[in-house]
Amino acid sequence: MRALFLPLAFVGACTEASESGGSEDTGAGGALEAIPEDITAGWDVESVGCPAGATAYLYFEGEITTDAELRGTESWFWFFPDDGDATDCVDSFRLDGEEEPTPVPDDPCYSCDRDFTVDYVLDSMTCAWDGYESLLDNDDQDRIEEEEYELALMLDTDPLSGDEGDVNVWTFFQDDSSNRTYHDHGVNEGVFVPEVDVNGHGTLTWVSPEALCVEIVEG
Repeated sequence: MRALFLPLAFVGACTEASESGGSEDTGAGGALEAIPEDITAGWDVESVGCPAGATAYLYFEGEITTDAELRGTESWFWFFPDDGDATDCVDSFRLDGEEEPTPVPDDPCYSCDRDFTVDYVLDSMTCAWDGYESLLDNDDQDRIEEEEYELALMLDTDPLSGDEGDVNVWTFFQDDSSNRTYHDHGVNEGVFVPEVDVNGHGTLTWVSPEALCVEIVEG
């Protein structure tokens, strides 16, 4: 079993990648059909940009409720450069949190106007490995089985050069150590469709603009 993820780099959309969003004979192909094609068109589903490992894309679909709670599912879509035992697959995390000031020190997102503290829990796993702790944690402490991650999430509802409804989503994961430090997990691009205005409730989606290139090691 492949047990450890070693992040290599973020890679941009690859011009040689298929624009179909995944072939029908891959584990991820069926799940991609539920995502708008304009989002998946540039995805490196053949992992051309990461020939020694796998590429992963994150896609969230959910809402901000009338009680100012953020709820939804973030799926990790994994693609591999070969069709051996490492088949394409999808894992999903459930997000459930509330709007409140985030505890991230030295807040780097000066333009963010909505902050959430969110529980991030593995909800569905189809991939045949267990390596998320090495991706989401920066410390050496083992996480308790089924323990949720704490995610600090910040929304910029008026990003520069964005269209109406566009949002940038900043995410920070808390290490499970006593000092409660947070580390940057990147900026995602999304769309928020409010019922009234950007300070209220509505539907929210986001996607990682670049693929995470990850080496998978036997362990």
